[in-house]
Amino acid sequence: DEGQPADPPVIYLTWQQSPESTMIINWITPLDQNDDQLEYRRLGDRIWTQKSGFHFKLPQKTPYFLHRLELVGLQPDTKYEFKIGKGDHIYKFQTMPQNLTTHIRFVAGGDMYHDKVETLRQVNQLAAKTYPRFGLVGGD
Repeated sequence: DEGQPADPPVIYLTWQQSPESTMIINWITPLDQNDDQLEYRRLGDRIWTQKSGFHFKLPQKTPYFLHRLELVGLQPDTKYEFKIGKGDHIYKFQTMPQNLTTHIRFVAGGDMYHDKVETLRQVNQLAAKTYPRFGLVGGD
């Protein structure tokens, strides 16, 4: 579709099952973008696997879809990359290890969208510099 932007404005990853072998990819788009396709692969692999998820309209009068796709059967402690729809941007994540032999670093926060989007972006960039395995977000 020519009218669709290259990448969704919001992407976040969550777990519902085992963090060493699954990952849920969520993305939010305007209502005119209902493509639920993504491609993923292990970092370093040449071939992409295509998967299709589902979407639903966000509550109230919010003019957005929330898209969701759960990847299962992933390898523990492995880096993956993915692309959403027709977008060119490649996003990355790493599954958790099966056996904890070292410490796991994570970040925690909440009520992050207090001032401006730029403030949120700066805080997220600072948190990312600590190379956390995941982030725990309380509140909105």
